[in-house]
Amino acid sequence: MACIIALTITILDAQTVEKEKTTEDIAEISTKPSIVALANAMKNFRASLDSELLADAFFPLGHKESYSWTNTPAGRNDDRGGIGFDALSIDQLTHFYEVLNVFLSDDGYTKVSLITKETEAHISNISRSFWASNRYYIALFGNPETDGSWGFQLDG
Repeated sequence: MACIIALTITILDAQTVEKEKTTEDIAEISTKPSIVALANAMKNFRASLDSELLADAFFPLGHKESYSWTNTPAGRNDDRGGIGFDALSIDQLTHFYEVLNVFLSDDGYTKVSLITKETEAHISNISRSFWASNRYYIALFGNPETDGSWGFQLDG
């Protein structure tokens, strides 16, 4: 049994992706409590990353990475774009799981958590030669510090 996860926040359509970003395209920062909580969780996650990891994870808003994901497991040498779970410390992963906790419903968070933590460990113990654990990737789009148009993608 293989468990595959793909979560994407689609922010812009393909036509918008093609045009150059201007400040007019950036939304106002929201004051809605649920959006503020999500933005704060994302800011905490971003702050936990060193400059190299942040650069690896960051894509401009509307970048093709935001709509070019696959739900098949990455090969051992595939570059999915973004940063892999295996590059993150426990503290950094904890901050990312907080983003997921704020973003997802309770059931959604439980499912993602079970798949990325519990099932992964079990599968990698069964077939280590076929299944590499922690093959999940995080891509960040835009910046919640500076504008209201931003998003993230969990892929794997």
